[in-house]
Amino acid sequence: MASAASVWYLSHLRIARALQHLPRDRWLRLRGEDLLTEPRACLPVILDWLDLTYDQGVIDGMLRTERWSYAGTGPPGWLYGGDHKFMMSPELRPVPALEAVHFHPDLEMPDQMSARMTKLARYLGY
Repeated sequence: MASAASVWYLSHLRIARALQHLPRDRWLRLRGEDLLTEPRACLPVILDWLDLTYDQGVIDGMLRTERWSYAGTGPPGWLYGGDHKFMMSPELRPVPALEAVHFHPDLEMPDQMSARMTKLARYLGY
C-alpha cells in the first residue's frame, strides 16, 4: 500500500512542479471528484478555458454518457479495458463528500512521507 501511495505522491508532485514553469493561463486544475459531482458547473469552466463556444445543448450532449463512443462493453468477447461498472451502466456517479486528508496506519508510512503527502494533497485541494 505504501508503494501505491508513493506512486501517487511522486506523479502528482512531478505534475505540480512542471506546471510551476508554465504561465497560469496555460493550464487548468480541476478535481475529478468535482467534475463528477457537479458537471454542469465544471464543464463550462473547462470549455471557457479551452475557448470553445457552447450553449446548454452542448452541455446536455456532453452529459449523455450513454452516447459516448466508449460507453458500453463493446462487441461480445472484447476485453472491457476500463471501468466495468461504467461500461455496464454509463452514467456519471457523484463522489462522496471528501474528508480531511489522513493516511491509515496500516499503510505503515514514515511520518515524514505522510507529512509530505498531506501537504501535497492540501495544495491540490484535498
